[in-house]
Amino acid sequence: MPRRHLSLAACSALLLIGLQSGCGHGEHRLRHGAALGLSRYYNPLASSNPASSDVIPVHDPSLARAADGTYVAFTTDLPFLHSRQLLAMRCSRDLLVWHSCGYVFPTMPEWARQEFPEAVGLWAPDISYFNGQYHLYYTVSSLGSQHSAIALATSPTLDPAAPGFHWTDRGVILRSHTGDDFNAIDAAILVDPGDPARIWLTYGSFWHGIFQQEVQASTGRLVANSTRYHLAEQPSDREGAIEGSAMVAHHGWYYLFASVGICCAMPIERDTYQQIVGRSRSPHGPFVAEDGSPLLRGGGTILLTSDEHWLAPGGGSLLLQGEDVWLAFHALDRRNQGALNLWVEHVEWRDDWPVLTPQAAPMR
Repeated sequence: MPRRHLSLAACSALLLIGLQSGCGHGEHRLRHGAALGLSRYYNPLASSNPASSDVIPVHDPSLARAADGTYVAFTTDLPFLHSRQLLAMRCSRDLLVWHSCGYVFPTMPEWARQEFPEAVGLWAPDISYFNGQYHLYYTVSSLGSQHSAIALATSPTLDPAAPGFHWTDRGVILRSHTGDDFNAIDAAILVDPGDPARIWLTYGSFWHGIFQQEVQASTGRLVANSTRYHLAEQPSDREGAIEGSAMVAHHGWYYLFASVGICCAMPIERDTYQQIVGRSRSPHGPFVAEDGSPLLRGGGTILLTSDEHWLAPGGGSLLLQGEDVWLAFHALDRRNQGALNLWVEHVEWRDDWPVLTPQAAPMR
């Protein structure tokens, strides 16, 4: 989600109807550290295609696979374009063709309505499965501020037709306030393959970047008095523009993905979102780019960046299926007034670094 711009929903609505003035809060000139380097591998935006059917607009996608094999995507609310129901669910059998299959909440949760009366939607959902439940972490925030909260909803199944399907709101698990060194936004879960009893929540947007704490499996809430780890920051950027983290493990390495730059500016050519990655031997860091530059000092290998047709790819999340990993993200279509499209691309590994490959969908 954009943290220092006009409402994402308002900007997206203007984009989709072709009105590109009056949005934004002035020009943002990002000063990325010299450590950011472009991956030498394939960029899918140049030679692949986005998902189809009901995928516009899609922002900050997070995917899971249900017990019957259906893929379910959850995305940030764009309430000026959709029903007043919150956190849309889209379903697919092949990661290519999607259709609407419900919502998480019929209305704003009561605690959120009271604490954030100005909120018009819920942001940045993250779906994971542990302790026999699907855990959906989501954000409520006042735009451009640290008045933010990460909350949790759970369900035993993702199939709306299955017995027991019901989203139970568990309320807030983490808050931030003005003056804190972090922003309680953009949750992402890692069930640690090195120790499956340990579950890690990464979070953060702008300010001092990405942080991590341990989650208790039985409740989905933070472990009391748990250590807080600092994973990544963009100190050379005047706004510290890094957010939307996700993590995966492979061959003894832990990989931290994040979005850097500005999302949802106006005009859209000022959007500078890029997807970066770094790795560490520990889920707590230190994370470094391919060239060895630390992510805590503005480093990162750029995995996705804009091309002539697709702009500002980011908001990425990771879908794991056994040894297979998929990166889901959004990108803006320059040819369609900046419409937000869903992409799902396969991750392969070369020299123990992630590479996006042109494979378009999983084997069924």
